[in-house]
Amino acid sequence: HLTSPHVFVNPETGKPWSDLLGQFQGACEAAGVERIWFHDLRRSFITNARRRGVAESVVMKMSGHKTRAVFDRYNVVDAADVRAAVALIEVAKRKEGELVGGAAGH
Repeated sequence: HLTSPHVFVNPETGKPWSDLLGQFQGACEAAGVERIWFHDLRRSFITNARRRGVAESVVMKMSGHKTRAVFDRYNVVDAADVRAAVALIEVAKRKEGELVGGAAGH
């Protein structure tokens, strides 16, 4: 319900779930997902939003993180992120007509 002030609303009653953890565990069981914590969803949201190009300052605002240090604990950066960043830099350099490394053959 988009009009509710609550995030997790029972669609049948329009009221917030009274046992959110139980609902989450039931959904995980139904989906066949094991060893996931409710709080893992926050980490997934933050990492996926950043990877999709949402500015980190906006992700911090959306997630309620007030300090960079706490945000960084949730923002997972891995080797795939580094490769994607290198690819973006290479595309930009090609568009600018520059050579990687500043000179040919280096």
